[in-house]
Amino acid sequence: MLVKCFGEFMGTLVLILLGDGVVANVLLKRSKAEGAGWMVITSGWAFAVMAGVFTAVACGSSDAHINPAVTFGFAVETGQFAKFAPYLIAQMAGAFVGAILVWLHFLPHWKETESKDLKLLCFCTVPAIRNFIANLMSEVIATFVLVFVVAAKTSTNVAITSLSPAWHRVWAPIWLQLWFGVSGCRLVDLLVTRSTPLATWHRALHTRYCQSRKRAPQIGAMQSCP
Repeated sequence: MLVKCFGEFMGTLVLILLGDGVVANVLLKRSKAEGAGWMVITSGWAFAVMAGVFTAVACGSSDAHINPAVTFGFAVETGQFAKFAPYLIAQMAGAFVGAILVWLHFLPHWKETESKDLKLLCFCTVPAIRNFIANLMSEVIATFVLVFVVAAKTSTNVAITSLSPAWHRVWAPIWLQLWFGVSGCRLVDLLVTRSTPLATWHRALHTRYCQSRKRAPQIGAMQSCP
């Protein structure tokens, strides 16, 4: 279990380092990609997901959830919660370390950026229009789609009818990368690409954010289970 948790830790660390890193690169003042736009952020996060999955597998976690919402969804589906708490701790710790590395990497740019909102957005997300019910529905929908499609792609039925198991293991992270990029573009008006408790609780540490985001990822993950 320790090896698997280390894999989840490292995978989530890389996910947040690259994912939040591309956001910081676009939003912070005097960065090379300042103002590059949503497509750069979405593409960067797509590659961050792929890199995180490969890292998690390489470091010992064949599950490579790198997201508490995914872990929770699979736990509800299988009825096995033994991995939930250890994975959750490892993922939260990895996300925290990854966020620290992003802060260190862009250290001179925080002072150059006057807007507190832009600084905060590098590590978490806010709705375009703040509305409790609408924000809750958006989070549930996005997390449902994320977890449901991930579960569908990694199901035995898909594996049997597609490529060989070896090729399936290779192509699954690449497919997840493409899926994450497409879903990020499609659901941009609904909320953001980070439909996960990691982003939710990170913001809760900084501000009194609407309560809809604290429960929505769990609700979406539960609804995605067959």
